[in-house]
Amino acid sequence: MKNKTLSIPAASAILIVWLFAVSAGAIPPPARPPSPFAPKEQNLLTEYERKVLNIELQKLTAEIKEARFEATGDPSLKQLKENLEKALKSNDKQQISEAEEKLTEAVESIFRKQEGMGQKMARLNDIGTLMRYDNLDKKHRRARQGSAARRLIVDGNAVVEIGPPPASPAPQDVALENTSTNRVTKRIFILSTRNER
Repeated sequence: MKNKTLSIPAASAILIVWLFAVSAGAIPPPARPPSPFAPKEQNLLTEYERKVLNIELQKLTAEIKEARFEATGDPSLKQLKENLEKALKSNDKQQISEAEEKLTEAVESIFRKQEGMGQKMARLNDIGTLMRYDNLDKKHRRARQGSAARRLIVDGNAVVEIGPPPASPAPQDVALENTSTNRVTKRIFILSTRNER
């Protein structure tokens, strides 16, 4: 009895014809099953908000970098700089480490006491937090963990709530009446109250 299996050349020819038909659109490609970990949450930012926040992020970063550089030139640091120079000449690692630490702490203190710096640092942190939450990799990670993020409005400010994924799409901004419930939240201010410099 002859073996009725296709020969290798015949099977190759059939495969080539099938691939050609798929590429031509005559045969639809097999549908991939949906991922069980596909994100089920809306974007926390609109395209316009993301564009505006990116501009603000760049501006804040430049201002903070410049302010930190200016703090290093404050006249009150003269003695600490001299102490560091002496420590470096002594080659004593302990003295060098202590002198560097004192100078760094003094510079940081001067930097943070500059006018409006506290608000700028807080705003920079808020924007960075929001950007990290509204990130595709983080969305997939939350989906694998069975959670999702959504944007709420609390006391006129935007808040991110982490909880179970919604059963159906919900409005992006939802008024939160009871803020005392057991929620994992991160307060973030979007295009709002912390813009005062």
